[in-house]
Amino acid sequence: MAVGRNSTKSRIAQSFFWAISHTGWDVHSNKFFEIFILALVSVVFGLVFASIWNADTLHRLLRSWKITRQSSYQSAQYSAFAHHGDCYVVLHLKGQRRLYGWPKEWPSRPEDQHFLIEECEWLKDDNDRTPLEGVSHILVSAAEVEMVEFLHSTEQIQENGNIL
Repeated sequence: MAVGRNSTKSRIAQSFFWAISHTGWDVHSNKFFEIFILALVSVVFGLVFASIWNADTLHRLLRSWKITRQSSYQSAQYSAFAHHGDCYVVLHLKGQRRLYGWPKEWPSRPEDQHFLIEECEWLKDDNDRTPLEGVSHILVSAAEVEMVEFLHSTEQIQENGNIL
């Protein structure tokens, strides 16, 4: 007897229906109900596994066991932003320009994508900030960014507007 993918699915479905039938429900009397339950279980499993994957849960556990050093994110850049989601950033742009702001969106890969920054301010050489008047968001090409600084909190910003 060949054990294949369909027979495994069939055994899982049979086990599930056996467990439900012992609750007093007659699941075999209605084919629609069987399909609905299978679809519901499939959606729930899919959402659970997607959540585990997107939250880096599995890889975080494997890193703690020293099995891997990888994360489940697409790139090191995306991983850095995901782990510092509560930080303001300073984008160091080509041409010695620096942009300070809150990262609303960031690229998963640096090529052909953009950063969406809100609460934008230009940083001068002496760290004085110049707000961009009338601009709510700015879209910066990832190809223009040479380096990203993550500021741990707004406490790093002095009252006179300079960055510590």
